[in-house]
Amino acid sequence: MGKNQPFYCLDGSPANNIDSLATHYIMEIKKVQPKGPYLLGGFCGGGLVAFEIAHQLIAQGDKVPVLALIELYTQNGEVPKNYFSFYGKKVKGLSHKLYELPSKERADYFQKGYSYLLNKFLEKMLLIKNNDYVIKPYPGKVILIKGKGSRMGFWFRDPQMGWSGNVKGGIELVELEGDHHSIFNEPSVIKFAENLARIIEASKS
Repeated sequence: MGKNQPFYCLDGSPANNIDSLATHYIMEIKKVQPKGPYLLGGFCGGGLVAFEIAHQLIAQGDKVPVLALIELYTQNGEVPKNYFSFYGKKVKGLSHKLYELPSKERADYFQKGYSYLLNKFLEKMLLIKNNDYVIKPYPGKVILIKGKGSRMGFWFRDPQMGWSGNVKGGIELVELEGDHHSIFNEPSVIKFAENLARIIEASKS
């Protein structure tokens, strides 16, 4: 995206629901950049947090010319429960395999894959349990980025990923080769960066 384009990643917070998580991250963002415009984006569940951050910033009078939601689908304006069940099914399958392995191999298997998925599953379930987040109509434009081979697309079968009724400022759809995770691998990640650079540049005009 160029050496002159700052890029910050937000991770880790004491908050346990999407609204308070967004509020916490806004405080962190404003320590670095007190005033907008703000260019926001988020992947999967992180996209939902970016969406709420954008809402809160706009309510505070700030401008958000870019909001990119990556591989984030909705169902009728609600967080789809089967979206999160993906991790639950994976954890269940890995649990069976874990106990089928010889005891000497279990620790290595747990460390490599099972513990990561379990943490992801619990993290997402905690957000849903403590929040039941309601998606509010967004006043601005949204950039939707998805992989052509994403399993999420097969579940929801909506070209606009369920967002068409929740965005008032228009939707731009960017499709990349790959699935939910491989869009961040080469060569798709190069196209991802090129599209993001184009979108950021267009937001300045």
